[in-house]
Amino acid sequence: MSCLSWYCQGLGSPRSVLFLKGLIRVQNSTVVILIETLVHSNKIEELRVKFGYDCCFFVDCVGKSGGLAVIWEDKDIISISGYSNNYIDMREIDHMGVTLTGFYGFPQRSRRRNFWDLLISLSPIWSGPWVCIRDFNDLLNPDDKLGGGDHPNYFFQGFHNAADCCNFSDILLHGYPFTWERGKGSSHWVQERLDRALANLNWLDYFHNCRLSNLSHSVSDHSPMFLYFEFRWFSFKRGRFKFEIAWLINNDLKEVVRKYWVSSSGSLLHCLHGCGTYLKDSSKSLHGNYRQLIARKKEQLDCIRRMNDANSGALFASIKNELNSLIAQEEAYWK
Repeated sequence: MSCLSWYCQGLGSPRSVLFLKGLIRVQNSTVVILIETLVHSNKIEELRVKFGYDCCFFVDCVGKSGGLAVIWEDKDIISISGYSNNYIDMREIDHMGVTLTGFYGFPQRSRRRNFWDLLISLSPIWSGPWVCIRDFNDLLNPDDKLGGGDHPNYFFQGFHNAADCCNFSDILLHGYPFTWERGKGSSHWVQERLDRALANLNWLDYFHNCRLSNLSHSVSDHSPMFLYFEFRWFSFKRGRFKFEIAWLINNDLKEVVRKYWVSSSGSLLHCLHGCGTYLKDSSKSLHGNYRQLIARKKEQLDCIRRMNDANSGALFASIKNELNSLIAQEEAYWK
């Protein structure tokens, strides 16, 4: 399944419609989310037919601003479960209640707290896999901005707190790091990442191979984004994460945790997800192979015993420590 999302700044011009048609043709997206359409329902219905989709849902613009729309392929895969002037919630029917939310944050700085409260208010509704995508009109990290004045620290903190309340992690954006710009080519050039996709841990577990791409654009000052995610069934016999006590004996564990903690920018859920994936994948070579690894280390010790050079003593001590660690890990694993 895939989702194309775009802050289009109006679909009344033929140029915008032509650009959107080209995007849809290239990406072949299952779902299309459109923000700031600036048109009414009859235009969205006309575009649905023009682009060859089966269904659409829209929230009309208010005056000369706003407007949300979702267009999708099959009426049997998605149902609309909630909406307002700032979001549309879509529930995927076949996949255990997976929820996709197209979100439009308040553009006014004075309403940042309203945006955070709205995001938090949606969290109790969706306890299952949930991803929230599009224009949040706010920045999550200092690296999300280049040029212009400084972004207030309490805005970063407020967005972080709201994301943590929703158990959200930021999905890595591939391609150009900024999704909005103004004043290109001048001394007042400002670039920001106002658009992103946030997902809870359940969603990341189901769609751990998802990919979020920043697409090029020639219309609007916001980049389109394309989210590809393939559903992966889990069973109790395969793919279920369990923490192994044997890992605590491994001296490399602290460094692994430290690495993912730094790369997660302080997000606990992101750190847990990265660490868990790494440990699960790296431990596949150990489970059931302790005897072979121990036997190999013993053979290495026997070879080193016959050496008389200056480095053999240190090498013997190092392999001996590795052997003792493997023996302890095997004992803990089977216990």
